[in-house]
Amino acid sequence: MHFYIFSFKSHKTFEIVQIICYTQPISMSNSAQKGIAKDEEDNIMGKFIVKTTKSGAYRFNLLATNGQVIATSQNYKSQATCEAGVASVKANALAHVEDQTVEGFEVLKHPKYELYQDNAGEFRFRLKASNGQIIATGEGYASKANCQNGIASIGKNAPEASVIVEEAE
Repeated sequence: MHFYIFSFKSHKTFEIVQIICYTQPISMSNSAQKGIAKDEEDNIMGKFIVKTTKSGAYRFNLLATNGQVIATSQNYKSQATCEAGVASVKANALAHVEDQTVEGFEVLKHPKYELYQDNAGEFRFRLKASNGQIIATGEGYASKANCQNGIASIGKNAPEASVIVEEAE
């Protein structure tokens, strides 16, 4: 029996790096195999979580594979408009970054990320759709590099992220 060890280059491509031969077969139940496949899927994809707020509005958070929130939305009046916001983030996740922390920065066309420094000195970003509306914002970061990593994480996680609608409590 042969087992293969893979090196994943991304969530869609891989290469075989080692073949291991075992003399005794190893068996695994179908349910265990499905559980492993589900865990692997959960660990390679970001997730959009759509929630109802206490006021009855809808909003989403984009979670990275480690479960950390990397972007959040505005409040939407309906679940359908919130899900349209999710679709817009997916479509615009690889937009260019307009670095507003640099003096004399070049103003880019929408869609784009705007990277800026707030009044408290933290670095933040907002993702704007092609119509100029803000569709997602990030938390405050202590460093510009960490903020840029947050933007890169959206580009990595959002396009293929699943959408989970949580029921109101």
